[in-house]
Amino acid sequence: MVVLIAKFKAVDLAAADKLEQHLKNIQNISLTDAEPGCSVYQGQRSDKDPLEFLMYEEYDDKAAVDAHMASAHFGKLAADAPNLIAGGPAGIDISFWTRF
Repeated sequence: MVVLIAKFKAVDLAAADKLEQHLKNIQNISLTDAEPGCSVYQGQRSDKDPLEFLMYEEYDDKAAVDAHMASAHFGKLAADAPNLIAGGPAGIDISFWTRF
C-alpha cells in the first residue's frame, strides 16, 4: 500500500476555491472503477489558513499512483496549477509512505 501526502498553498482565496473544486472533482472520479488502485482520496483545507491544503491518498502500488497522475482528471488540475498554487507545481510538497 502506497500512501501519498501532498501539501500546498493557493495563491489567493479565489484560487483556493478553484483548487477545492478541482480536488472534489478528482475525488469523485478517483474512488470509482474509473481509477482502479485508488482506495482513499481525501482533501483537507486548513481551518487556520484557508489557502493551505493537505491531500491524503492511498493506492495499491506505485503503478496506481502513476496511473492517477497520468489521468485526464488529474491533468486538468496540473494544467491550472501554475496559476492556482503558490510556486506552481514546485510549490507542492509530496511525500510517499508505506502503510503497515
